[in-house]
Amino acid sequence: MNFEAQSIAKVSIYNFFAKEMLTNQERLVVTQVFKTLDKEGDGIFTLKEALESYHFYCVRDGVDEKELRRIKERFDTIFF
Repeated sequence: MNFEAQSIAKVSIYNFFAKEMLTNQERLVVTQVFKTLDKEGDGIFTLKEALESYHFYCVRDGVDEKELRRIKERFDTIFF
């Protein structure tokens, strides 16, 4: 399971929206956050990386792994 676009067309659409809807500063922030969370550095944010990030950053907030998986499934449904 990956948080990734599955086609060149989707990547192009995402890039278009990022350029049109975000300021340069916002794009820099989003890029830095993504690079921080993409532990393997392969440009794909996997469920494994999401869980690791969750445990590192969010455990104190009380969201459990089941909730994170539910969020991921909704994300996939909306975007892929």
